[in-house]
Amino acid sequence: MMTRQTFLLTLGIGFCLAISLQALAEPVPYRMTAANEVRVVVADSASPRVREAANTLADYLGQITGDDYEVVTGEGSAGIVVGLGSDFVLPGMGVPVEPVALEREVYLLRSEQDRLLVIGATELAVEHAVWDLLHRVGYRHFFPGDAWEVIPRQPDLSIAVDDLETPDYLHRNIFYGYGQWMRQGPDFKQWAIRNRVSVDDRSSIKLRTAHVYAGIVQQHEDVFEANPDWLALVNGERRRLKNSQKFSTANPELRKFLADLAVQQIADNPELDSISRDPSDLGNWCESIESEELGTITDQAVTLANDAAQAITARFGDGKYVGMYAYAQHAPPPTIQVHPNVVVSIATALTTGGYTVDELIDGWSRKASILGIREYWSVYAWDRSLPGRGRGASPSYVAESIARFHARGARFMTAEASESWGPQGLSYYLASRLMWDTDKAEQLDTLVEDFLTRAFGPAAEPMRSFYELLDAQNTLRLSDHKVGSMYRLLHEARQIASGDEAIRLRLDQLALYTRYVELYREYANAQGDQRQAAFEDLLRFVSRIRHIGVVDAVAVWRDLDRRDRAVAIPDHAAFKLRSEENPWKSDEPIKSDEIDDIIERGIEANPLLPFDFAPVAFSEDLVPATWMSLETLSFEDLSQVSPIRQVASRIGSSQRGRKEYYLWLDEPGEIRLQVTGGLIEKYRDRGNVKFHLFSDQEPSTDAVSSDMSTPPDGQAYEVVLTTPYTGLHTLVVNDGHDMTRLEFPENVRLTAKGDHSQGRWHLYFYVPKGTRHIIGLANHLSGELLNAKGESAFDFVKQMEKPGYFRVPVPEGQDGKLWKFSMTLGHRELLNVPPYFASSGDQLLLPREVVEADQ
Repeated sequence: MMTRQTFLLTLGIGFCLAISLQALAEPVPYRMTAANEVRVVVADSASPRVREAANTLADYLGQITGDDYEVVTGEGSAGIVVGLGSDFVLPGMGVPVEPVALEREVYLLRSEQDRLLVIGATELAVEHAVWDLLHRVGYRHFFPGDAWEVIPRQPDLSIAVDDLETPDYLHRNIFYGYGQWMRQGPDFKQWAIRNRVSVDDRSSIKLRTAHVYAGIVQQHEDVFEANPDWLALVNGERRRLKNSQKFSTANPELRKFLADLAVQQIADNPELDSISRDPSDLGNWCESIESEELGTITDQAVTLANDAAQAITARFGDGKYVGMYAYAQHAPPPTIQVHPNVVVSIATALTTGGYTVDELIDGWSRKASILGIREYWSVYAWDRSLPGRGRGASPSYVAESIARFHARGARFMTAEASESWGPQGLSYYLASRLMWDTDKAEQLDTLVEDFLTRAFGPAAEPMRSFYELLDAQNTLRLSDHKVGSMYRLLHEARQIASGDEAIRLRLDQLALYTRYVELYREYANAQGDQRQAAFEDLLRFVSRIRHIGVVDAVAVWRDLDRRDRAVAIPDHAAFKLRSEENPWKSDEPIKSDEIDDIIERGIEANPLLPFDFAPVAFSEDLVPATWMSLETLSFEDLSQVSPIRQVASRIGSSQRGRKEYYLWLDEPGEIRLQVTGGLIEKYRDRGNVKFHLFSDQEPSTDAVSSDMSTPPDGQAYEVVLTTPYTGLHTLVVNDGHDMTRLEFPENVRLTAKGDHSQGRWHLYFYVPKGTRHIIGLANHLSGELLNAKGESAFDFVKQMEKPGYFRVPVPEGQDGKLWKFSMTLGHRELLNVPPYFASSGDQLLLPREVVEADQ
């Protein structure tokens, strides 16, 4: 964002525009009331689009103040002046009269004694200026749909402003990965326009980055049939591949054809800012010697993008771009230089090579001039539109990452989302503000407060608690207690705001979202025939709420049965069938009295925990539990257990993703690990298993042993880590989720926070002295909790109806001792005792404060 006085608009991609504005004192307030005979003024030459923007402004100002605003033509010396920089004689205003692509969204808001300037470099910029002005006087459109539009009432309206605006991200795209129901399309577009989100080419540069290789082959079948050697050589064959098509990249005739095609695409569509040269999804890269001689897979993808950019620039000059992702197998940074007009958007997930996002940004920055980000705020297959799931459920992550990526040079944002405005709408709205002005990330709390007070008025406080339950940072896990708390807060908010119909409509939509969460849990926890019935109930309900966008209804219908073989959609209820042909679909809206009943029944069906507790925080300053001479129960004789019931009694038996292990060394020296990576063969392209060993005694805070890795090939390797320190160390292992088996030396004390095993496991934890109950969360009904005597204290199969919170009494004399989870599947999260697990008391490390208190 830019403000007044002298400006240097640096776009961070090799372009610089000097703008001089007259230095002004503080802005002069301008009174905007129609009673002051204020008119909205447009030039006689104003285009229909500019006039429509002026009419929109006049209409909303009228709704805000209660007055009528007339739109008239004039020279712009007085009134609210709306138009292009070329429409009026406005010397020194700083708005480009003949804007280039990078200036398309520049606009000026300036208040003076007799006029308010709302001037844009383009028609798009004028529209941005109108909606920004309305936002500044209190108008909001938080989520798509009329229910989330907030029009304040303020009879006496004035504003003091002097801002020249331009976006921090030149392209700000939020798109639904699964698409949306047809009726929602206009609602989302309207929301995007009013919040300056890029939609339908509404950006400084419309960046195209779609996977295109397969489409090119499909569109030019005759050419590729005549030139089969242009297709990638895969497993000794060159053939058509539906979704993962690749080319014989080294073929000079193919490269010329693709470059000429890029030029023709721009020539046929001169309004295009860019074309895509991103490869088709998945693998199947050319295995010919010639293609491999071009370099890495990334180098091959960059080569074709460079060819297109070079040909386009030679024909049309600068100002046209080629888009591609750093994604999947072409995510690792290239070894060759990237053409200056190629925009590389770095994926924050689904990459190979084991790189962090920051490492990818660093690597690509060395070779590319223009960077963007390909973000994943919500993918239904990952988060199921549930509370606290997905990056989009964390406003703090969204705010921090948008600002951080921009600070590191990213100027384009393409974010995949779900049509799940119930759990993630707040983050989507915040993103619309922050992608325009990343400095506002420092005002996150203020933006959230604005949302709560304007959207919910007197019910802001219970809704603050409601949105805290939706936040990914919230430690309260999904359970009856959480769903019941959501229902109770909505009931309270509806009681407080009972006289405000606009607020009531918003609360009703969130109540319907909460009902979805309840139904999804019923489906997820059901077995056998009950699971199919619960699945049908879920889809029928989702069809009735599909038009309000609180849940990704398309994804629910199209994705769940694909990933769950226990359920199915019958042919007569297929997704493609319209409501009048489909017994599972209904267009009947859910009315207010039905929502009353949903909330009442939801409160009854989802009881709160019968006990109050606050999770206890424990430090990570760990020391050996042996300082307390704890007695360890002996393990079962595993040789007598059938292979199907074998359990993991050592931390690290197997892991996926990034895991941390706590080690205690009595002497400095070597730690020798036996490592087998790539246990899931199809994921072996996600990079080596990487190791970093840290010690708190290292002054630099850097790893004391790093740059160690093993290939994910299913073979066993020895990894030797060295340290000059004794005492506590933290070992970070990251395998890209392809599963790794670790074997630690017996002479190293080893502890993990939470269980780190796949399959069944049994591990110990410590119950401090004075503990009267053990409180935790189980995500799977399996195994038992054994007390200090080795007796069953809690059977998760027999004593729990569904996953959730548990509370187990600690008998007198069994505190200050080791307890054990036995024959356990899934995760156990301990909330009021130290959440550290080990295979024995000799191995266990505990927070220093616990050991010192209980010695």
